[in-house]
Amino acid sequence: MSFGLGNLRGLGFSLPAIASPGHLSVTHVDWVDFILEAGVGLDQLTGPPNRSVLDSALASAANQLAFPAQLIRRHTEEKIYLNRGVQNFPTSRAFWYTDGSFLYREPIGRAHHLARQLDAGSATDFERLHVVVEPQPLVAAEGDDWADPARPPSWLDVLRRSAGVLLAQSTFDDLSRIAEVNDRLKAVNELVDRLTPVLNDLPNDVEAEICAALDGDREGDDVDLPKRLQRALAEAADVAGKSLSAVEVIAPAVNVNGVPGPRPLAGKAFFRFAGFLDEHLRQLDFDAGYEDALTWLSGGGLTRHQVSEELTEAAVMTARDAYQSPLTVEDRHRGLPLEGRWDLARLLLRVATVGTYDLLRDSARARMARRRAPLSA
Repeated sequence: MSFGLGNLRGLGFSLPAIASPGHLSVTHVDWVDFILEAGVGLDQLTGPPNRSVLDSALASAANQLAFPAQLIRRHTEEKIYLNRGVQNFPTSRAFWYTDGSFLYREPIGRAHHLARQLDAGSATDFERLHVVVEPQPLVAAEGDDWADPARPPSWLDVLRRSAGVLLAQSTFDDLSRIAEVNDRLKAVNELVDRLTPVLNDLPNDVEAEICAALDGDREGDDVDLPKRLQRALAEAADVAGKSLSAVEVIAPAVNVNGVPGPRPLAGKAFFRFAGFLDEHLRQLDFDAGYEDALTWLSGGGLTRHQVSEELTEAAVMTARDAYQSPLTVEDRHRGLPLEGRWDLARLLLRVATVGTYDLLRDSARARMARRRAPLSA
């Protein structure tokens, strides 16, 4: 499990391409990674303080509009930061973090990177499948939407559309990069397959010369000529060490009651944080996601990738038997209860209070600084 976070301190790097002495390039994108295994206990997920999976999850959900920053201690990762070239690792070995989604919106690329690390050196021939969950995908416009010369969009329309485009574009960029790598890998493999019959018929002395040229400064090994050619081509195409990856997307139905578009989340209000206010809303969205996953699974999500229909059918039946929603039909049509509305009102009041307090405090500090400036001079 990998959490993308906004590091409020920032990580300073001395990049080789920057010639100015002492200049540090700064990134505020940071990651906290965990390896979760079967049978992990609740205490392992919630402790130790400021270092647990739960703390990192809260930090990743600490939206700047309403939630405070979270402190995460990085004692065990100090060497990792230093080996990466971080120049400003704090003596406290801790950072204040906030929601990183406004900085980094390429989770598929991150998962792909972690998968390559897991697969490095594997002698098994397999195809890795990445499953992307899109709870609220932006559906491509149809008809005259956003294309009608007689209907110019309003300022609010553009603002709302741009927020959705930001999310959709990052997903597209992620997927297009994976597709590009797959295309290059397939091109390398196809070229080697076409050349292999020719290479196998070469005289020994010619084969030895080609092997030496392909190896370059690398120490020779026992790999045959086609494998050496494949390795050289992969390095030239920047796909060395990479493998073909397939991607499947689990998303809600794109047609609801005859109206194109994904089914809205029950907790979509308040910048999609309404689920924090009522467990009923969280349960509704969980049930919807569970059904979407079953629909994907029974619709060939795995059989498209050489998993047998028998195994897939057994997985669907097991999944259906493993979970039954606690919600009744009446529950599914119930809105946010009065208690949740009061919680929302209190939360908005708290946001306004904290914001006002911080503005007044910063203003007072600024006035004090101006008063002290002549004395310091």
